[in-house]
Amino acid sequence: MNIEIEKQDRNAIARVSGTMTMENSDALLSRLSAFHQQQPASRVIVDLSGLTGIDSSGIGALIECRHHFRSLGVELLLAGVAGKVQLTLRVARADTLFEIFTTTAEALAAK
Repeated sequence: MNIEIEKQDRNAIARVSGTMTMENSDALLSRLSAFHQQQPASRVIVDLSGLTGIDSSGIGALIECRHHFRSLGVELLLAGVAGKVQLTLRVARADTLFEIFTTTAEALAAK
């Protein structure tokens, strides 16, 4: 899994690619938290358009990120959820826990 994070206005945008599995899912929260400590944001957008697969540990990592940032008063949004990733989130009913946008641009435009 690869994670690229950038700051855009009041948003942190994390572009995640590859597969998110038990072997690497912990990296998401640690990377996002470290970035947020250096460059605080009021919203975190996790762009999953480059993600080709996700397992239950990956879903757990997304949920853990949501809880962590919510406790800081930071909104966490998902973008680019499609294909196998979308199906996996839907089957696990995790899609109901997040505000999901088709694209990062759409998430950035949301108020």
